[in-house]
Amino acid sequence: MKQSGLTLFIARELCYDMIHKFIAFIEKKRPGSSSDSFPDVMALTDVTTLDEIAGVFTTACATLCNSLQERKPASSAALIEQITEYILNHYNEYDFSVQKIADHFSLSLSYLSRYFKEQTGRTVMDYLNEIRIDQAKLLLRTNDRSVKDIVQQVGYYDVSSFIRKFKQSVGVTPGEYRKQQRV
Repeated sequence: MKQSGLTLFIARELCYDMIHKFIAFIEKKRPGSSSDSFPDVMALTDVTTLDEIAGVFTTACATLCNSLQERKPASSAALIEQITEYILNHYNEYDFSVQKIADHFSLSLSYLSRYFKEQTGRTVMDYLNEIRIDQAKLLLRTNDRSVKDIVQQVGYYDVSSFIRKFKQSVGVTPGEYRKQQRV
């Protein structure tokens, strides 16, 4: 600030604007978060030297950095929750794909796949198949629709493929599962 020849007034205005930008950025990243830890911009009116303004600005920068580091795990947890919620809400769509999830969250396919595996220990498709099988089990227990209808209702278009995955996961075919549950 000193080297650039800023006046005290201009330096105050710049610091004021930057702190407001920092607060707006944090608020956008995490709505409802507190901005109390940032320096009070109204206190800038009491500042009388460029060194004091530089100190306030340095404190604001440190607060921004700390705030971003603290929120990183929370935002990571929030993202995985959003992705799993999206899967739960769309698992029954025929055109559902990992690419569709990536597009929805503006992520690359490879990043989404790697991130999901790191966070959950399984692939997106494994998770999707688990959701579909669990839903099929519920429907097999609770209604009399045909296996074909249930398979289509949970988002599969290839009945034989689903039956094979169901048997691999549950140990019996969907028809056998329904009989076992009704005995």
